[in-house]
Amino acid sequence: MVGPNMKKLELKEINYMRKLAGMQKIKIKKRECLSCGKMFKSYDVGHRICDKCRPTWQTIANH
Repeated sequence: MVGPNMKKLELKEINYMRKLAGMQKIKIKKRECLSCGKMFKSYDVGHRICDKCRPTWQTIANH
């Protein structure tokens, strides 16, 4: 799984496997959290809520 505890070697291995499968590689990018506005490391274009805000955001989304 891709996340904040992922090591560089793991990312290289994941990206290698994604390349073999014809998928784009994961690019870590700093993005602004849509909830709190702080910058955080994003592992996917759809990853727009920081880990600190994610539990709150998921609770709101489930109701």
